[in-house]
Amino acid sequence: MIPSGARGETGGQFKKHLRNRQIIIRYAYYMDESSALPGAALETAALLYRHLARLMQRLRAVRPAEGPGLSKLGILSRLHREGPATGSALAAYLGLQPQSMTRLLQALETDGLIQRETDVVDRRQNRIRLTAAGRRSLKNEIAKRRLELAAVMSRVLTRPEIEDLKASAGLLGRIAAALEVPAVPPTAERGQE
Repeated sequence: MIPSGARGETGGQFKKHLRNRQIIIRYAYYMDESSALPGAALETAALLYRHLARLMQRLRAVRPAEGPGLSKLGILSRLHREGPATGSALAAYLGLQPQSMTRLLQALETDGLIQRETDVVDRRQNRIRLTAAGRRSLKNEIAKRRLELAAVMSRVLTRPEIEDLKASAGLLGRIAAALEVPAVPPTAERGQE
């Protein structure tokens, strides 16, 4: 087994990575010839998982010295796309422990990128919303990261390969949408059942 430091992952990330691999391996082990999934889909899923996991690991490793990390960007992106949310909903969405989310939210609030507001329906809840500074920071950081990725793509891929990758990106988006499960049902989030 490769120790977590050798992969550039923290202990928690490495454990999550191993847990995901174990689930896939267990699933593949119990599948037989009569399974509803064709072998090509399973083989493609294994390749996608391997290469996307490696790509994400590399993108995390090459992040700029300045600017928010990927977890903070994930929070800002989620708030930008879907509007205000509770800390527990954000933690569930990003797969983070509540304690980790608390530290991230405190840092983002200190930097003026988010603001906490009391929920109008359930005054016991705080809703986190993106500030104008948070929107600017998110826009700038995403632009920098896109430029870096585009530069690498232009260096290692041909124009037809880039077009193929563009077509594949739409397919990956459909897969991602199909995998998304609401972290907390809207009624449960506000304490209603």
